[in-house]
Amino acid sequence: MHRPADLDHLLAYGPFPAALRAAIVARGLSLDRIRHRLARRGLSVSVPTLSLWQSGRRRPERAESLRVLSGLEQVLELPSGSLEILLGPPRPRGRAAATTKSLAGQAFPRDESAGCPQCGHAHPGGLGCWT
Repeated sequence: MHRPADLDHLLAYGPFPAALRAAIVARGLSLDRIRHRLARRGLSVSVPTLSLWQSGRRRPERAESLRVLSGLEQVLELPSGSLEILLGPPRPRGRAAATTKSLAGQAFPRDESAGCPQCGHAHPGGLGCWT
Protein backbone atom coordinates (compact mmCIF):
# COMPACT_ATOMS: atom_id res chain seq x y z
CA MET A 1 0.00 0.00 0.00
CA HIS A 2 1.31 3.45 -0.90
CA ARG A 3 0.99 5.80 2.08
CA PRO A 4 0.37 9.53 1.64
CA ALA A 5 3.27 11.81 2.62
CA ASP A 6 1.25 13.41 5.42
CA LEU A 7 0.68 9.97 6.96
CA ASP A 8 4.41 9.25 6.78
CA HIS A 9 5.09 12.58 8.51
CA LEU A 10 2.49 11.87 11.23
CA LEU A 11 3.89 8.39 11.81
CA ALA A 12 7.34 9.91 12.24
CA TYR A 13 6.41 12.88 14.43
CA GLY A 14 2.86 12.39 15.73
CA PRO A 15 0.79 13.18 17.54
CA PHE A 16 -0.72 9.75 18.07
CA PRO A 17 -4.41 10.68 17.49
CA ALA A 18 -3.67 12.46 14.21
CA ALA A 19 -1.47 9.60 12.97
CA LEU A 20 -4.16 7.04 13.84
CA ARG A 21 -6.87 9.11 12.15
CA ALA A 22 -4.75 9.57 9.00
CA ALA A 23 -3.95 5.84 8.86
CA ILE A 24 -7.64 4.95 9.14
CA VAL A 25 -8.54 7.40 6.37
CA ALA A 26 -5.68 6.16 4.16
CA ARG A 27 -6.83 2.56 4.58
CA GLY A 28 -10.46 3.49 3.86
CA LEU A 29 -11.97 1.38 6.63
CA SER A 30 -14.78 2.29 8.99
CA LEU A 31 -14.21 1.88 12.72
CA ASP A 32 -16.74 -0.95 12.72
CA ARG A 33 -14.89 -2.76 9.93
CA ILE A 34 -11.61 -2.30 11.84
CA ARG A 35 -13.26 -3.72 14.98
CA HIS A 36 -14.40 -6.79 12.99
CA ARG A 37 -10.93 -7.35 11.55
CA LEU A 38 -9.37 -7.08 15.00
CA ALA A 39 -11.97 -9.52 16.37
CA ARG A 40 -10.96 -12.06 13.69
CA ARG A 41 -7.45 -11.80 15.16
CA GLY A 42 -8.80 -12.49 18.65
CA LEU A 43 -8.54 -8.86 19.75
CA SER A 44 -11.52 -7.19 21.38
CA VAL A 45 -12.08 -3.44 21.22
CA SER A 46 -15.21 -1.34 20.94
CA VAL A 47 -15.96 1.22 18.24
CA PRO A 48 -16.33 3.95 20.90
CA THR A 49 -12.83 3.11 22.22
CA LEU A 50 -11.33 3.39 18.73
CA SER A 51 -13.15 6.69 18.34
CA LEU A 52 -11.78 7.98 21.65
CA TRP A 53 -8.24 6.97 20.62
CA GLN A 54 -8.41 8.77 17.29
CA SER A 55 -9.93 11.88 18.87
CA GLY A 56 -7.21 12.05 21.53
CA ARG A 57 -9.67 11.91 24.44
CA ARG A 58 -8.22 8.55 25.51
CA ARG A 59 -5.13 6.58 24.62
CA PRO A 60 -4.23 2.92 24.79
CA GLU A 61 -2.21 2.27 27.94
CA ARG A 62 -3.09 -1.07 29.50
CA ALA A 63 -1.47 -4.29 28.30
CA GLU A 64 -4.62 -5.50 26.47
CA SER A 65 -5.03 -2.12 24.75
CA LEU A 66 -1.42 -2.24 23.58
CA ARG A 67 -2.03 -5.72 22.11
CA VAL A 68 -5.04 -4.27 20.27
CA LEU A 69 -2.84 -1.39 19.06
CA SER A 70 -0.34 -3.88 17.63
CA GLY A 71 -3.17 -5.63 15.77
CA LEU A 72 -4.47 -2.26 14.63
CA GLU A 73 -1.08 -1.50 13.06
CA GLN A 74 -1.38 -4.78 11.12
CA VAL A 75 -4.97 -4.10 10.01
CA LEU A 76 -3.98 -0.60 8.86
CA GLU A 77 -0.86 -2.01 7.14
CA LEU A 78 1.52 0.13 9.17
CA PRO A 79 5.05 -0.72 10.27
CA SER A 80 5.11 -2.63 13.55
CA GLY A 81 5.34 -0.29 16.54
CA SER A 82 4.77 2.85 14.46
CA LEU A 83 1.70 3.94 16.43
CA GLU A 84 2.83 2.65 19.82
CA ILE A 85 6.02 4.70 19.75
CA LEU A 86 3.94 7.86 19.37
CA LEU A 87 2.26 7.24 22.75
CA GLY A 88 5.35 8.23 24.72
CA PRO A 89 5.73 7.18 28.35
CA PRO A 90 2.66 5.90 30.19
CA ARG A 91 0.76 8.36 32.33
CA PRO A 92 0.84 7.85 36.11
CA ARG A 93 -1.97 5.63 37.36
CA GLY A 94 -3.26 4.69 40.79
CA ARG A 95 -1.34 6.09 43.76
CA ALA A 96 1.22 7.87 41.58
CA ALA A 97 -1.57 9.75 39.80
CA ALA A 98 -3.28 10.61 43.10
CA THR A 99 -0.01 11.95 44.51
CA THR A 100 0.59 14.04 41.40
CA LYS A 101 -2.93 15.48 41.58
CA SER A 102 -2.70 16.23 45.31
CA LEU A 103 0.58 18.10 44.82
CA ALA A 104 -0.62 20.09 41.82
CA GLY A 105 -1.87 23.12 43.75
CA GLN A 106 0.78 23.23 46.48
CA ALA A 107 3.46 25.88 46.70
CA PHE A 108 7.05 24.74 47.05
CA PRO A 109 9.98 26.81 48.25
CA ARG A 110 11.88 28.33 45.36
CA ASP A 111 15.57 28.61 45.01
CA GLU A 112 15.86 32.32 45.74
CA SER A 113 19.25 32.52 44.05
CA ALA A 114 17.46 31.89 40.76
CA GLY A 115 15.74 35.27 40.99
CA CYS A 116 12.16 36.28 40.50
CA PRO A 117 10.61 34.92 37.30
CA GLN A 118 8.95 38.30 36.70
CA CYS A 119 11.84 40.72 37.27
CA GLY A 120 14.97 38.59 37.83
CA HIS A 121 15.70 40.03 41.29
CA ALA A 122 16.00 37.98 44.48
CA HIS A 123 13.23 38.81 46.97
CA PRO A 124 13.82 38.15 50.69
CA GLY A 125 11.90 35.33 52.36
CA GLY A 126 10.49 34.05 49.07
CA LEU A 127 8.05 36.97 48.93
CA GLY A 128 6.51 37.78 45.59
CA CYS A 129 7.59 40.42 43.14
CA TRP A 130 7.02 44.06 44.08
CA THR A 131 7.65 45.48 40.64
